[in-house]
Amino acid sequence: MLIFVVFYFNCKVFIDKIYGLPINIFCLKILNLQTLLTCMVVKSLSLIFLLCSIVTFGQEFTVSGKISDKENSPIAYANVIINTNDSLIVSGAITNEDGTFSVKNIKKGNYILIISYLGFETYKKSILVDSDLNLTDIALTESTEELKGVTVIAK
Repeated sequence: MLIFVVFYFNCKVFIDKIYGLPINIFCLKILNLQTLLTCMVVKSLSLIFLLCSIVTFGQEFTVSGKISDKENSPIAYANVIINTNDSLIVSGAITNEDGTFSVKNIKKGNYILIISYLGFETYKKSILVDSDLNLTDIALTESTEELKGVTVIAK
């Protein structure tokens, strides 16, 4: 306040001559500038806080892995599905020729990973996605189904 009073007395004549403004209007302009700067700081901090919270809520992760059989041979073109616990499909992928898969844009939460391929038993596993998840080696077991005998009769 002391600086403002000194400024008031030193600049009174200068302000009156150059700007033609009474001192009380000039003082209001200085106060409005301080209010404006304070308001800008508050708005800037609010914007930074808002952006940080959006980044936190918008995080999406990747679930990846490699699928093979019991002999460690990669299984190409297997179906990989990520379901919610209510059996709703969230996302899915198909394995590459080397047996790897990558499912992107999975939000944080609990899911069921389902892997299926013709001639193999369906693989199901509960997973918790709270960061990028790499399921290294998933081995599928072959499903064996014994068929009944067939009789061929010639005429």
